[in-house]
Amino acid sequence: MLLLAPALLYLVYTIGTFYSEQLKGSSGALFDLEVKLSLLLFPLFFSTIDLSVLGAGFFRKVLKSFVYGSLASSILLINKAIMSYFHTQDTSAFFYTNLSWMHHPSYLALFYTFSIAILLVWLLTTDHQNIFKRNLVIILIIHFELFVALLSSKAGTIGLVLTLILVG
Repeated sequence: MLLLAPALLYLVYTIGTFYSEQLKGSSGALFDLEVKLSLLLFPLFFSTIDLSVLGAGFFRKVLKSFVYGSLASSILLINKAIMSYFHTQDTSAFFYTNLSWMHHPSYLALFYTFSIAILLVWLLTTDHQNIFKRNLVIILIIHFELFVALLSSKAGTIGLVLTLILVG
């Protein structure tokens, strides 16, 4: 029942829509419901799925995919920043909103911080038979830390420091 609490919150937002004076537009109530739709869909999805069907390694694969996606996005962003720098000769292409045109810099920094946490947990809980994998994980952690610094986000920096304290 606790899993459905966010869905109940979405119901409250839906009821609040009837009291809104502005329904449409980027600050309208319907857009707000659209943004918060995951509060309804994820609890319904996770309350109806049989997790034993997914298998033991499912969550490990999801976390690994998150790290791969974070790496792909960082490569895409740095390539765009390099192209922008060669076009404008402006070093601000490598910082804050100029670097993170896909997401707000704070969110993106927190995504990379979560990737760092995943990699640190793997590093601390796995026996390191394969030196190449261990070194690759260390390089990825440094890569994501540098990206958090380039994003110049206070929330991302605080999140990174807290992650390093809690996991390390």
